[in-house]
Amino acid sequence: MCYLALYRYTHRQEIFTQIGKILYLCQKIIAMEILYQTLEEHLRKTTLDFKRYLYPTINWNNRMFGLVEPRGVGKTTLLFQHIKENHSIAACKNIV
Repeated sequence: MCYLALYRYTHRQEIFTQIGKILYLCQKIIAMEILYQTLEEHLRKTTLDFKRYLYPTINWNNRMFGLVEPRGVGKTTLLFQHIKENHSIAACKNIV
């Protein structure tokens, strides 16, 4: 009888652990979807009418580069313009 109660308790704890893991993964998936929706919103608002003066000088094939400029000069806009011109949201989702 005691062994059966211990088994039931252990089994119940395993189930709760698995449910906790599933809920954690669901929260992460929802957070990523919100992030993608925010990116899509920003890309819709980004216009390609005017390009920043640095745009043609950047080697976009580099694995990493740094943009060091003061606040409000268009660093993020520059990156959004590049994403909007050269990538799609579906491609970004497949990277993750």
